[in-house]
Amino acid sequence: MRITQNMLNNTMLRNLNNSLIRMDRLQDMMSTGKKISRPSHDPIIAMFGIQYRTNLTVNKQYYNNANDAIDWLKESEAAVNEGKDILVRVKDLMTQAATDTLNPADREKIREELIQLREQMGNVANATLNGNYIFGGTNTDIPPFKDGAYQNKNRTDINLEVSPSVQLPINVDGIQLFGQQKGNMTKEELENRGYETDLFELMNKLIEELKPSEYITDQYGRRLAADKDGNPIVDADNKVALYDPANPDHRPLEKIADGKALGYDPKNPLQIEIFDKSDTSKDGYVRLPAQEDKKPADGKQLTGYLDTIQNHIDNFLQVQSEIGARMNRLEIIQNRLETQSQSIEDMMSMNEDADPARVIIDLQNNEYVYRSALAAGARIIQPSLLDFLR
Repeated sequence: MRITQNMLNNTMLRNLNNSLIRMDRLQDMMSTGKKISRPSHDPIIAMFGIQYRTNLTVNKQYYNNANDAIDWLKESEAAVNEGKDILVRVKDLMTQAATDTLNPADREKIREELIQLREQMGNVANATLNGNYIFGGTNTDIPPFKDGAYQNKNRTDINLEVSPSVQLPINVDGIQLFGQQKGNMTKEELENRGYETDLFELMNKLIEELKPSEYITDQYGRRLAADKDGNPIVDADNKVALYDPANPDHRPLEKIADGKALGYDPKNPLQIEIFDKSDTSKDGYVRLPAQEDKKPADGKQLTGYLDTIQNHIDNFLQVQSEIGARMNRLEIIQNRLETQSQSIEDMMSMNEDADPARVIIDLQNNEYVYRSALAAGARIIQPSLLDFLR
């Protein structure tokens, strides 16, 4: 095979260009710290890099889900703890009220505090996180407690996926918490009871038991007002006024006019009015019986409620322990996710990151080869036509 000068020149230029390409790659690796800057440099490294980044993104989402679940459970735990404290206070008050030597004025003070505790328990039932009601199942936009009763019937779990194929419920069953009279009732038992709101019914019953017999109250246990002659004070809309001790024109209502009863509109139960039994147009109103003949509960009767209150306290403690167990599991899952993310980042670094010392050595070697090739090339292309004519 005949080797020409042109062939020598082309081979030399091709080799110099390849050497420059290798130096360019090495310079790029030094600048970026990565083995490749585009998939064509090494498809295998690029493929594994995509897989590692996908795994990191998935892990981060699982971690965020676990964080959201812990935030929800923390809010639930705080609400459940507040409800338990309310019930403990209710039990203390009923223990005091069960003393037969207690005078009516002292019982009335206990009753007034029970009314406030009942309202606060309603606030607990309507606890929210970021505008979502936490005790309403998946009906997070509907207040579970309204119009004086726990009305939620949704007990569907809100599940968050915190690991592959692992979903954890983050919400507390509000019906289990507020809708049972005895602790440790199953969902099936509660469903057979028709979702009764027994906790608030119990508190209403306690308030009713402590009500002085000579006064008439609305369904929330608030005294109604009468004038100096004992007749109910009503406004232009026939609504009965609430008793105001600071108003000299008010006295507690003790009786109702003949042929009439107290009534309230279920759609607006805060408004009490005189209800005429003969008025057929008022069928939508619920009659409240007159309470002037009611006898105050004695100590033995009030003591009978203590076990029921304790059942509710035990139920709140049980729910609180379940929340704590779920939070512990979520923290374990988060620790595992952090470990996995660190391992993935280490593998991704081993796959993609360049070794600076090795790159510098390779760069120096290629630079030496390139300079040597230039020197050799200068001797190869040195002869010219003038050299031959000399």
